[in-house]
Amino acid sequence: MRRSAAFVIATLTVTSAFSAENTQSQPPIESVSNDQLESVVVSARRREEDVQSVPIPIAVLSGDALEHSGQFRLEELNQHLPSTNVQFGNPRQTSIAVRGLGNNPANDALESSTGVYLDNVYLGRPGMANLDLIDIDQVALLRGPQGTLFGKNTTAGVLNVQTRLPTFTPEFNVETSAGEDGYYQVRGAASGALIGDTLAGRISVARSHKDGFIDDIYDGRKLNGYDRDGVRGQLLYKPTDTFSLRVIGDFNREDSDCCASVLYNPGPNNGAVYLGAMERIGASVVVDPNLSKVTLDAPQNMSVNQGGGSVEANWELGDYTLTSISAYRSWRFIPTNDADGTNLDAITNAGQAVDDQQWSQELRLASPGDGAVNYVVGLYYFNQDQSNETYTYYGSDAGKYTGRPAFDNATSKVSQRLGTDSIAAFA
Repeated sequence: MRRSAAFVIATLTVTSAFSAENTQSQPPIESVSNDQLESVVVSARRREEDVQSVPIPIAVLSGDALEHSGQFRLEELNQHLPSTNVQFGNPRQTSIAVRGLGNNPANDALESSTGVYLDNVYLGRPGMANLDLIDIDQVALLRGPQGTLFGKNTTAGVLNVQTRLPTFTPEFNVETSAGEDGYYQVRGAASGALIGDTLAGRISVARSHKDGFIDDIYDGRKLNGYDRDGVRGQLLYKPTDTFSLRVIGDFNREDSDCCASVLYNPGPNNGAVYLGAMERIGASVVVDPNLSKVTLDAPQNMSVNQGGGSVEANWELGDYTLTSISAYRSWRFIPTNDADGTNLDAITNAGQAVDDQQWSQELRLASPGDGAVNYVVGLYYFNQDQSNETYTYYGSDAGKYTGRPAFDNATSKVSQRLGTDSIAAFA
């Protein structure tokens, strides 16, 4: 995949922190020495703590750091999180490895060795996190097995992504970036009180576009570009100091002419065997060491639609905290691939579509964090229903391409279903 050099065109951020009548009475702001480190607060142990006091191998990346670096994709976390390797072929073939521990990303029956959580909700497929990381508060990587603090056990670690909470102080920001190959990204967020100091809301939107950079010399198309859109809405209800309710809903869409593969090397003897065979059947093949040209006669596309919602309730029972998280997510992936890699009408489309639905419910109790014995206990339920369809569509030239005339204009489909129920008590 090729990355674009980008630069920020404009940024506008406004925060209204004080009313007009009390602005004059505020004490002067004291300067802070540059050699003082800012305290980093994490919830790795299901309570807010300074990261220095958490006895877990952990790496924390703030949302501000992501924005300043101009990196908003899951695979770009490789540059920020030590001992982490995110492999991205397409949203279905996404794999996250920690300390060298990962798994086969193309096997839909395997769960990721590194669990991904978005706002405390476990994502059943790593590809569900393959969206623009916009309006992020914090990304934390917990290395090593996680089962005593998370109901969905993972063997290599947890990638915990937290978005920014709604604020009762009005604020909004808009930012636009642009770069080569027609790249641009527009993102923004607005937050503020809806009903006094009881109900606040937040909305975040983003759109990203990039033109293709692979030339299809068959019909002049540009391939491997993308269009991505996303929106997230939140409500925060705090009627008392001892109860809060956070409701989140989001939807993300990607429509890309991805992922065309360039033939870099045709094989021994300058590809005499392969290229000779293609010439005999009248196929045109492009060999391009510069990785920029193909010859394809069929559509090349990847469509992803995903979204979901969650409801998180927190009760303060004296010094204890009781938390309930109910969530639903849907993820649909549909690829279209010219699988013969030539200008022949041979294998016009081949791929595997995925339709994934998941429900989860978590209930946990956290003790005070300053006692001689600290603990978290909880119950967790996760249900996933996944329908897959593997398909191959053959064209009128399939017979001479495969050597089997019976394949002309044939279609092959295999349907599969995967159901998962995960129940856990953890402490």
